[in-house]
Formats: sequence, structure tokens, C-alpha cells
Amino acid sequence: MNRTKIKKAICGILASVMCSIALTPSVPFTTPCKAAADSYADIPSEYVSACDWVWDNRIYDDAHEDWMKDYATIYDQLIAGNGTVQYLIRWDSYQTITYEQRQRLELVLNEALNKWNDCLEGYENWPFDDVKVKIVGWSVLDRNCLQDIHADEVIYTDTMNSTMREDIISSGMAADAAKIPTIEPSEPTDISRYVHWSDKSWSYNGSYDNRYDMFLEGIDGMIDQGGFGWHYGQYLSADAILGLINGTASQHILLHEMGHGFGFPDYYGGIGESDGIPPGDFPGGEGSVMEAGRAFQITSFDRWFARYAWSKLSAQEGRFDLSAVTVPEPTEPPTEPTTQPDEEPTSGYYLGDINSDGQITVADVVLLQKWLLAVPKTHLADWKAGDLCADERLNFLDLAMMKRLLINS
Repeated sequence: MNRTKIKKAICGILASVMCSIALTPSVPFTTPCKAAADSYADIPSEYVSACDWVWDNRIYDDAHEDWMKDYATIYDQLIAGNGTVQYLIRWDSYQTITYEQRQRLELVLNEALNKWNDCLEGYENWPFDDVKVKIVGWSVLDRNCLQDIHADEVIYTDTMNSTMREDIISSGMAADAAKIPTIEPSEPTDISRYVHWSDKSWSYNGSYDNRYDMFLEGIDGMIDQGGFGWHYGQYLSADAILGLINGTASQHILLHEMGHGFGFPDYYGGIGESDGIPPGDFPGGEGSVMEAGRAFQITSFDRWFARYAWSKLSAQEGRFDLSAVTVPEPTEPPTEPTTQPDEEPTSGYYLGDINSDGQITVADVVLLQKWLLAVPKTHLADWKAGDLCADERLNFLDLAMMKRLLINS
């Protein structure tokens, strides 16, 4: 597979505070931003101008990259997969990973992809309110790194000489070059959609359900605050992936690299430059999650550009067959493999104070961690006080934010 067009995204140091949460009684929770425009005509004019510039100067007229030329973007993957993206995980690492961690990784990928889907929900003819990530296989250096393998897990153990090691070192993305493996897990490319998307007769070993659309590769020795991304997948450090699983790492690098999967470019240059940002800067003043180091979440510009790009792509004759899309019945989003709280909190509570003692202490962190690990007889007095992500569920991202809140308080 030709990997000469890999784009790097060196994302800088994590912001010291992921968000600002005051130690005062909670205000009502808000829902994540959904599409605020029904159609292209509703996009604000200042965003249309900025999107036009990016489209004309950074995508189709870019001398080096045709970001959305191949019918292999995540837009294409989701339409072809009826709202599902199937991942192969390439574990280019000798660190062990438990069955529970492998389950949580699927949840992490679901959450990240649905943050991008929230930008599109309700917009024009985009068919999906929610999308689903399914991990369909693990390709590993050493099978023993996967603990407690279950019978329904698909494991690949073939390896090849590393195609990424020299790129990581030469790009300055190595934290410890000696730890970067000289081999990497092979791909079963006979079931790769990226390899075969243009061959409508390809059988994917008998069924399209056998395919994988993209891979996520975790690499030992790579810096945590950076990655690579393209239509065929994302490359992060193995430590960063474990941090995402355990709730101790920010999602912004994963969101950035997923953005490349939609066809969105990096913004490394200055205002109006060939590798830069639109004249006058991004509307909204938030920058873009695709501008490494500036934004740590999907911004207003990213949301509008995701919709703008869908309008452009869906207008291309023959690109999408929306009549073939079978939208599944709405389902609850993926949840952590634990029992969700079933008691409503009292009317007054403090964010983070899940044991209701009037303050945030280490005891709250320990209690939430025990609950997430399904320790028997663990009871949360006010579970909503722990919902720091304001998404009506508790997971390891809430735990990470609670730890940050405790440190800052």
C-alpha cells in the first residue's frame, strides 16, 4: 500500500486545564453541539468565505494533496457501512493490554467519532443521528501482549519490517528511538476497504461485513503529544492509546487524526499561506482542532466545515448512493462495561462531589474509580455530580477530569 502521503500532526503540550469548572452548585447540563444549520444556505456568510478558501486552496487545488479525491474518507466509509466504521487495531507495542482495556478502546473510538458526527447530525441529507465504531481485529507483534483473549476476538500475528520507524524519527516524533520496534504488525489487506474501495466486485472474503475501514496503530517509543493520520488510519503512541483507555489523556490528538480521515488538512502556516489558515483567521476565534496546538476540541469552524464539505461531496455525481443506506433503529450509545447508576441525584450538588460530603477530595476520585471498575457494593450518592463531561453517563473521561479538578482546586 502506498503510504507516501502520510501527514503528521504534532499537537504540542496538553493544556493544563481541560475545561473550567467552578466548585459551586451545578448548573443544568447542556447537550453537545449538534448541527445548527439545516442546509448549506443556512451556513453563516463568514464561515462560507473561510470554508471556500480552505476548499479552494487547501484541498482540491493544493499542489501536494488531494484530500478528498479518493472515495475513502470517513464520509464514504460511513455511507457504505450504514453508519458503522470498522477498525483494525495494530498494536506495534510490547506492552500488555487487558480484555477490559480492549473493550474500552472501542468505546473511546465510538465517543470520538460521534463528536464528529454531532457536527453533521440533522444537516441536509446526512442520514445518521449516531454512528458506531466496531473493532473487528487486532494485529500484534506478540500474541502474549493481549491478555485474556476471548473466543470471538480476531487476532493476526504476521509481522513485517517497520514502515514508520524512520518517518517517526526523521519527523521529530520519537520520544525514545531505541524503543520504536523495527518490525510492525502486518495488515490483512485482502479485507481493507482503503485498498479495495474502487473495486466494486471485491468480495472481502465473502462479505462486506468482513472488511475493516481503517486502522488505529499504537507504537512504542513515539511521543504522546503527536500522531499521524490519513484515510486508512491513525498512528498514535501506544502510551497515548493506553491513556485514552484509562481516561488520563485528552482526546484532541485522536480527534485531529480522525479529522484527516474525513479529508481535513493540517494548518501549519500563517494567515493566507499555502499551508496555512484562511485570510482573516478562522471565524469564531477558536481556531481549529486541525491546527496543531491551538484548539483542544472540535471548534465552531470545524463543525461548519464538516457540514460544508459534506454538501460539496454529496453533490458529486455518483459518489454516494444514499438510497442504499439503511438507517438502523436508534440505540443507546455504547457504555462502559458496568452498571449505570439508576438513582437520580438530589437537587443540589457540587460537580465532582459524588459522595455528597460538601467537598471534592481524593475520596471522590477513589469512589468513582471503584464504581467504574465495578467493585461490588460501590454506591454513588450523587452520580450526576460526577458527570463532568455533561453527557449523561459516567466513564473514565469523567474520572480524568475529576482528577484535574481536584488538583486545580
